[in-house]
Amino acid sequence: MGAMLKNRFEQGFSIFELLIVMFIIAIIAGMGIPRFQGSLEKAEIRSAAGRIAAAIRASRYKAVSEKIPLTVVIDAENRKLFAVREIDRESSETGESVTPVELIPESVEIWRWREQVTKAYVDFHPSGTSSGGTFLVVPSAEGKIGDEDGQIITIDPMSGRVKVTSVKSFKGEAR
Repeated sequence: MGAMLKNRFEQGFSIFELLIVMFIIAIIAGMGIPRFQGSLEKAEIRSAAGRIAAAIRASRYKAVSEKIPLTVVIDAENRKLFAVREIDRESSETGESVTPVELIPESVEIWRWREQVTKAYVDFHPSGTSSGGTFLVVPSAEGKIGDEDGQIITIDPMSGRVKVTSVKSFKGEAR
């Protein structure tokens, strides 16, 4: 009797038992994938907003340290951001970029507060003050997550300070 019981346990699991376990694991994994994908898209938006804000801060720093006025050009149409010394806003002709060009990812759009624009400008003065502005970094039209998952970049006109907040926390502050 002991030999027969030992043989039963040495055989292992049947193919049917293994298939049932694999099926259960696949169902559990399938439930987690959509949630994980949304997290990646939100992280990409936060990352893009952080890089854009860092480029704007660097331009402000350059204007103050070199005691020169600079204009940050946010070119949404060509998906890039850079700073110049001289600009003709009527013709959109810019001088040579004095900062590295920051490319805007295809997965996000930049809006000047609540309106979509092809170009936006922020002026920084040698004193550190700026023309100010508020920009939304939101998922592109093809994005699957909502605008409430976007990021807000605020540039204070008095101090030139650049701040990034989430749309959700901004809505909470407004209440």
